[in-house]
Amino acid sequence: MAKTSHRNIERRNNLIFFSIIFLFVFVFFGVDYLKQEQLLDKIIQQEEVPIILPAEEAEFVIKEQNKTILKAIRFQNFKFLESFIHPKKGLRFSPQSYFLTKDIIVSANDWSEFYGSEKELVWGKDSANQAIKMNFADYYDNYIYDEDYKNFDEIYYNPQHSRVNIVENIRRIYPAAIVVEFHINETAVLGKEWSILRLVYEQHKNVWYLVALANIKGLNSEE
Repeated sequence: MAKTSHRNIERRNNLIFFSIIFLFVFVFFGVDYLKQEQLLDKIIQQEEVPIILPAEEAEFVIKEQNKTILKAIRFQNFKFLESFIHPKKGLRFSPQSYFLTKDIIVSANDWSEFYGSEKELVWGKDSANQAIKMNFADYYDNYIYDEDYKNFDEIYYNPQHSRVNIVENIRRIYPAAIVVEFHINETAVLGKEWSILRLVYEQHKNVWYLVALANIKGLNSEE
């Protein structure tokens, strides 16, 4: 009986001791501790491994919407396209596979004024390393719908590896995106040039939005 009483007193004293220690830590370090926890939560969220949908799932999710957007691009129904532009990140244009910080990015709010402007902009550089300076209408003809992508040779959803030898950083910029590629394997340019129209989608509040348009060109190797 005496041993039991002694153990109860010891447990009570330990509880009081640790309660005092906890109170001390909270009073003197509580605010900083909470801030640190919030910072760690933010870092953990940023370092979460992105979920890249397999090709079959990506096709199921985006196929019909992608058809609608390609049709709008094909018939230059730019006003209709506005509702599909990512509300936070806007729409990026790239005349190559590697995205740059200098790429032109247009918000949904500025879209109607942008596509109707005749002002010449520098969109990037061409294969000869020359600046691509033109208005939106000319850029559309040369670097967006420069081929009949409706009649594509091949289409890929979230391709794991590019079928052509190109350098890209798409997963570093848009790690969880759905990427759709329309391939034209042989164009009218000397019968040797291939062309790819790449549409990139990102999810925002459970809705998939168009976040980038890229156009990639190249020459097939000589046989």
